[in-house]
Amino acid sequence: MFKVELTVFGDLEQVSITTPYDRLVIDDASSDLTVMVGPDTIRVHRSMLATRSEVFNSCKGELIMDDFDMVVIRALFNYMYTDLFPDTAFMKSFAADLLAVSIKYQVAGTQQFCEDYFCRGLDKNNVESILQMADSVGAIDLKTRAMCFNKEVN
Repeated sequence: MFKVELTVFGDLEQVSITTPYDRLVIDDASSDLTVMVGPDTIRVHRSMLATRSEVFNSCKGELIMDDFDMVVIRALFNYMYTDLFPDTAFMKSFAADLLAVSIKYQVAGTQQFCEDYFCRGLDKNNVESILQMADSVGAIDLKTRAMCFNKEVN
């Protein structure tokens, strides 16, 4: 079920399409999984997360995700619920972490988004550091693309 909002501003129309799923992000009452991030918790819906990643199918009760910052986990879950990717300001600070968590929890959409983000910014000054980062988090496609880029510029 989709909700369409239409607002008319003179000759301009603004259309917003949302789904009921975007409201679940803030709905603790129906959540069935608690994610622990350090001392903080997030209540989520296992079935929603499982639609994006099979990793969440087997999760019950509590899941500890201590190896990532809360802001990165929230960005991942926001995508998983709404299909919305983080903005450029977020990516400048947290792209490597978002890529790492996406790979660890097998969330293909954010993994591809992050890899594309790094590939768009590849240049001869950063290719080595991107190669090292891709290797350390297991981003095989990004590593391959960066290696091809490196061969072209050298």
